[in-house]
Amino acid sequence: MTQQPSAALDTIQIRYRISYLTWLRMKAYAQFGTLTISKACNNLLVYALDLSGITDDPNVLLGLGEKKQT
Repeated sequence: MTQQPSAALDTIQIRYRISYLTWLRMKAYAQFGTLTISKACNNLLVYALDLSGITDDPNVLLGLGEKKQT
């Protein structure tokens, strides 16, 4: 598969890059919240990373700082 910038991906391209069941669940989430597929994908990814305890602090991700203790 050739790599494309994320802005160039449309619904069909996203649909076939992930499992169909995952896509259906994301589509239902997007329709329920009246979101675009892209925004729904982002929201669900952020939620999953938060549940996993992965920080969103760029300094920590780049190894320039320490993770804040919560």
